[in-house]
Amino acid sequence: MIDSKIASNTRLGFVGLGYLGSRIARRLIAAGFPMVVHDRDREKTKDLVALGAVVAPNTEALAEDVQQTALFL
Repeated sequence: MIDSKIASNTRLGFVGLGYLGSRIARRLIAAGFPMVVHDRDREKTKDLVALGAVVAPNTEALAEDVQQTALFL
């Protein structure tokens, strides 16, 4: 899907919600993109859930539920 375009209804996924990942995910949610997130530390997902993100229980579930995934470690 490298050449595919991302539309505003494209369901995005983020793995790794540290300093950089959480800020990018937050801005994409604010722009209206549906978001699925995962981090080993569930505490890091709470702010994004409050903004409308869905938490995936593991990376496999996240990958099955989205069209585009970003990985921040």
